[in-house]
Amino acid sequence: MSNTMERRARKMDKKRFEAGVMLARMYGVAETLEPFACLESKNFITKMEEWTEEFLGLENADIVTYFESKIGK
Repeated sequence: MSNTMERRARKMDKKRFEAGVMLARMYGVAETLEPFACLESKNFITKMEEWTEEFLGLENADIVTYFESKIGK
């Protein structure tokens, strides 16, 4: 893990960090299977932060269902 990621991880609570990592991994897998446009790192990080906050604001949400709704499945 890079120094930047470690600093960010220390500032986040465990639940937020885990959800963000899971969404980023899911996006990476989907990106290889679907014709998604490649996002620049800064845009990707911003999108994952937004999705993470939105997901954590939902009650009893399933992360797979949430992710599929975000990518249009």
